[in-house]
Amino acid sequence: MQQLNRRGLQTDMRTPWILEREGYYSVVNGYKDPFLDKEAGKRTHEDRYLTGTSFNDLYALFVFDRNLRFLLFRMTTLSEAILKTICSYEFTKENAEEKNPYLNIANYAETGKAHDKAVLLIPKLEKIISLNRNPRFPDRKEYLRHCLEEYEGEVPLWVLCNDLTIGQIYWFFQAQGSVVRGNIARSFTALYKDSHRHGEEITSIQLDKIYRRIDNARILAHFRIPALT
Repeated sequence: MQQLNRRGLQTDMRTPWILEREGYYSVVNGYKDPFLDKEAGKRTHEDRYLTGTSFNDLYALFVFDRNLRFLLFRMTTLSEAILKTICSYEFTKENAEEKNPYLNIANYAETGKAHDKAVLLIPKLEKIISLNRNPRFPDRKEYLRHCLEEYEGEVPLWVLCNDLTIGQIYWFFQAQGSVVRGNIARSFTALYKDSHRHGEEITSIQLDKIYRRIDNARILAHFRIPALT
């Protein structure tokens, strides 16, 4: 409190209560930048706050940012689950007779950037399965172990998806051929119609743009506001 007051930050009786619960570094060091007097700081070689700045200003920004990140995480988590579910269903339906069809490059786009993405994605999927075969792997997933041991190495895509990030499942969607991409888009269109008063056609191109933004939003949710300014 004395240090903050010396540096020109107004405090009140609630300030220590907040610091004890939220942490000095999290609030002050994390959110002070927009409120600093840069010129005064250069002269004194330590932080100096703009005239009239209070600790409550920093804390309000801290709370706003945390609530925004919570909201982003909630909504991106829901959108991630939908994409994983639909991709798993449509891809598996198209390759129903094959064991672990997601490891076969022939089941993806044949040419272009989509094919290139598939070439890079398959080794990542193979690595997940390989690591979970190893009993000594510290992060071994029980649901993957069960499939690998009980079903002769067959891991359904809807099971594997539990170990994929939103970036990876978006990558998986991008690597699909036109048939699967079209089926995925039609499934999204049906879901939209089921949950809204009016229907709207959702194309695979729109999905690509939507999930690119969602993936970026998920990344941004890991950063504090001052880190982005």
